Amino acid sequence: MVPRREGGTPGVGARRRVLSLRGVSVHAFWSQRLRNRLTSAALLVASAALLAFVGFLLGGRIGALWALGFAAVFVAFAPRASAEWLLKRSGARTVGAWEAPGLIREVRELALAAGIAPPRLLWIPSEMPNALATGEGDEATLAVSEGLLRHLPPRERRAVIAHEITHLRHGDARVLRVVATLEALTGSMSRFGVLVALLQLPLAMFGFVVLPWAAVLLLALAPLASAALRLAVSRSRELDADLGAVELTGDPRALASALRRLEALERRQLAWLPIALPTVPGWLRSHPATAERVARLEALAEEGEDDDDAPTPRRGRRPPVEPLVRPGNPRRHGRPVRVVDRPPGWFEVAG
Repeated sequence: MVPRREGGTPGVGARRRVLSLRGVSVHAFWSQRLRNRLTSAALLVASAALLAFVGFLLGGRIGALWALGFAAVFVAFAPRASAEWLLKRSGARTVGAWEAPGLIREVRELALAAGIAPPRLLWIPSEMPNALATGEGDEATLAVSEGLLRHLPPRERRAVIAHEITHLRHGDARVLRVVATLEALTGSMSRFGVLVALLQLPLAMFGFVVLPWAAVLLLALAPLASAALRLAVSRSRELDADLGAVELTGDPRALASALRRLEALERRQLAWLPIALPTVPGWLRSHPATAERVARLEALAEEGEDDDDAPTPRRGRRPPVEPLVRPGNPRRHGRPVRVVDRPPGWFEVAG
């Protein structure tokens, strides 16, 4: 039986509990937040400008306007990220109220503190520690894996859940859907332009037409640039979600510790691979490097501790959130299940 989510989506005038930044440098917090927001906005504008530029190369000013018009239509009617993908891909299912009342209570508390309705909660039968969030409004979904519930202490687990709640609060699924649409259109139009140029290559060899090779080269590089912009947007939203978790919990060190633990656990889970995983350059990652995220979080905590006006946050003991114990071992063929290749609109705490 699927439990009903209590409380509808808060209205415009819904009151939100005052979020605490005790023990955190307020100046550093808002400085990082402003930088993240400006970076995200600039990257979105750059993605739209790149699409318009590709349209201009293909059809002049009219082509640029048509490209932006198509983008607006596709964004308006693009399908939203759905939890059905996760249900089919990983065997996730809805968490019943009787299975993990502590976890449901914690998610509800953080969601209400963030001013959003409690999301639908899914459980992933995987020993790989992971948490994901997607959706908007009544379709908001939060998924946690068995590994996350088993391996993270309550304080770190709360910080990770707060990170995912922040993605829902900020509407990051919608932001990523927009930039993914811009990337898809940029790639399609660029490939079309390159294909037309290749078809005209025999005519160019005999001097019947003159191909603008500079424009062809720009069209060939545009999809790579658009993909890099999308990944940069994702990284900026992850950094902002880290700040949101600090805002909800007042405990930057908890999230920093969780990120280090998650990275160590992931490496341990993947140690059975017969080959070493290649190092991915930072600009090709959807998440910032763990070291960068931890450094930012610890800087907030250190500066907050030096602030005489900021009282030390209270870190009382919270009732532990019990893992969902299911019959049998939540593994497939002796190896941990890994949720990979998520569609646009899904966010996870570690990349």
